[in-house]
Parts: sequence; structure tokens; C-alpha cells
Amino acid sequence: MVLKKDTQRMIETAENAEQESLREMAEVPENMHIFQEVASTRTDVQITIDAEVVMPDTTAIPVVHMRHGEIQEDILRNIQRLIGNGSGALDEFPRAYYLAEAQKWADRRDAGELDKYDSVEELNAAIAELLSKASEAPETPVFKDEDPMDEAREIGCAMYFGWSDQETVFQLNFGPAGFIYFLRDIQDSQAFGEYTVTTQGFDKWLMSTNPINNLQGRIDRGEITLRLPERSLEDATAFAQKVLQDIGLREFTCVGARIAPLIPNIHDIKQNCRCVYEVLFTRQINGVNITYTDVDASDSAFGTDSYAPPWHYEKIQMFVDDAGVFGLLFNEQYEILDTTVPSAKLISLEDAIKSFVNMIELKFARTESSTIKKDATIQVTEIRLGLTRVQEKGDLEQGYLVPSWTFFGVYDMDARGAQGYDGTDPLLTVNALDGTIIDLNVGY
Repeated sequence: MVLKKDTQRMIETAENAEQESLREMAEVPENMHIFQEVASTRTDVQITIDAEVVMPDTTAIPVVHMRHGEIQEDILRNIQRLIGNGSGALDEFPRAYYLAEAQKWADRRDAGELDKYDSVEELNAAIAELLSKASEAPETPVFKDEDPMDEAREIGCAMYFGWSDQETVFQLNFGPAGFIYFLRDIQDSQAFGEYTVTTQGFDKWLMSTNPINNLQGRIDRGEITLRLPERSLEDATAFAQKVLQDIGLREFTCVGARIAPLIPNIHDIKQNCRCVYEVLFTRQINGVNITYTDVDASDSAFGTDSYAPPWHYEKIQMFVDDAGVFGLLFNEQYEILDTTVPSAKLISLEDAIKSFVNMIELKFARTESSTIKKDATIQVTEIRLGLTRVQEKGDLEQGYLVPSWTFFGVYDMDARGAQGYDGTDPLLTVNALDGTIIDLNVGY
């Protein structure tokens, strides 16, 4: 349950801080670390706070007024040119595509994997059909005359298949008012989809869980091994930052990078799992970044009888391997209207922890229908001060970026086992202006 609040009233009462550092205002320990074992009063879930405190390197944290924005056409053109190889929309796939697809399935057959097929005979028939298409396909790709940008201008978004610099068929979805989705090789769409985005219902996009979130234990025990790119994570991060700068998205900065296992079927995991790197970006304002979480969108109609489309949180995920940009996801862009409070007065970290403990206990209090196991645990590993978007309930167009304390950690609550290893799955977000809880799923 989230405390009811009027966003506009909260913003109007937000005070400018007197001249003191963020650390002094928030009363953060010198070693930037908090340890606390919580004596629960509502539930016997074991809660431990053993967390690094992460704060922006700035003297002031603002409250910012914002709304839905549009991605400028020059940015879209740069994405087409820099990561889409300047390719137009394919009218006919070249022979190389069908041959590569046939070879992929032949390799799986030889390894004893049937995947979606029920028998070797069925798989052989599929391979034969691909080889037949290859024999009829043109040697080089054939492109349509239409410019995909024309469709994007007309209806707000476009989707097309193009020809990458790695001689693979890529998919690019883009538009001023929509998502940016790029995948360099559509043969990787199943594994990429397992890792990134799935659809559920009309326009409801939900972020899948990073497989490391619930596989880290098996990785640590050596049951699963990861096949990393030859380039280092640091090199991949620098490369991704350069690409984003060249695209023209200079207001975004890197907030993290991690290994991204490409697992076509999470129930059929083998040794030597292929991986790429995922580099994460959010907008930075006055030296303060929007806090990155795995929550993809908010729905202001959550819990009501009316329907409202979700409002997606602005963030960028770039996937990098040895060949360059493997994939790109960019949620809709914000438009910054003004800075409402240049230097907001914050609640202390201690008060934020009190709000967290009170709500986490309420959230996981046992009921007759509870699925929480008896030895459930929550371990807070990081508390991050940043910005979080909130909106007035019922307002789908405008909102505010407000200071927030976001609690991350590893939780082991039910039969699924421990989760939260990816470090971006939030336990709770506390509004740093007033100590109320921000429910990211509803947006306030």
C-alpha cells in the first residue's frame, strides 16, 4: 500500500536547502556504509541492511518539472546511420541469410538439440526448406524504395529489417514518440527477447529479469560457465559511451555495466553460455542521474477500473560484443520543462531507512494466502540517492523528477530462490522530500 499524496502539493511545499552538503543534510556516515539488523514487529522475515550508500557528486539535488518528449529526427537518423549501417528496408533477404539460418539449425541438430521441433525429421524438413529459399534468393540484398523515416513521421513509429555491417539481417523499431529497438541479427531474437522485453496485454511492456538475477548461485558453484566477449567490460563501456555521444544523446551518462547472458531457454542452460555486455544509461541533471531500475513503466490506472496506457521510464540499454553494437533499447524520451526547486531539502538517511523498514514489513507480512517461506530473508546491499519520476495520479502527460532513496538488495522469499543479484531490481523507493513510498509500478 502506498500512502496517498497529492504530487502538486508535495512539490509546492518542497523547500530549498540551506547551504550545506548533501552528505551533511542526509546525515550519511563518513564511511558511506550502513549496517543494521532489523528487529521485525510485523513479520519474521529476516531483514539485514549491510549497504553501501551511493550519492551523486554534486552540492545540490533538484526537483525538475518534465513531460512526455519526442526524439528528434536527427537523433533517429544518427541511429540509422551509426548502428543501422545506413541501411534501408529490405525487400528481399539475400542468400546469405537463409544459409546462415540453415547452418544454425544444422548445428543444433548435430548437437542433439531439437528446440521447437518435435523430431529430427521435422527439423531436417525445416533445414531443407531454408536451403530451398537460399537457392531462390538474390545474391545481394534488395531494398525497398520507401524511406522508413516517412512512416515514422506519419504514424509516430516504424519497424523494418535492414542489412548490417556484419552481413546479418537486423531489426530496427524507431519513431519520435515510441521506443527505439535495435537487434543486429534477428537470429538472436529469441535469446534477446528472453533477456530484455516481453509483451503482456495491450501496450503493456515489462522488463524481463536479468538471468544472473536468479542464476548467480549456480554460476558461483560452477554449474554454469559464461563465454564472455574478448573485449573487456571496461572497453565495451567506453565504446558504448562513444556511440551514444556520436548519436547526439549527450545528456545521458553511464550508470552501470554488466554481463548479459543470452539464454534462449532459461530451463535449458548449458556450460559455456554466450554473453554480451549491457551498458546502462540515464539522464543526468545538474550532476544527478535518474536512478536506473528494472521497472520499465508505470500505469496510473493500476488498481482502478479505468484504462490508461503505461508511461515508460526513460532509460537506455546498449548491448555490446566484439563486433560492436549487438542491440539497443531506448524508452521514450522526457522533455525537461523547468527546475522547480534548484536545491531540495532532503530527509535524513535514517528517516528513509525507517520508511523502508515500515513498508517492507507491511509488504511481506504473512497472511493466510501468503507464499512467503518461513526462512525468508531480505539483504539490502545498496542505497542509492538519485532522481525518480513521479506523476500526479490521473495525469498522463506531465510529472516531476524528485530526489529519492532507492533500496537494492538480494531477497529470498519463496520457492523461486534468491533474486536481486543484478543490482537493478529495486526493493523499495523512498521519496527523499517527505519519506513516503514511491510505487514505481503506478508512478507516484
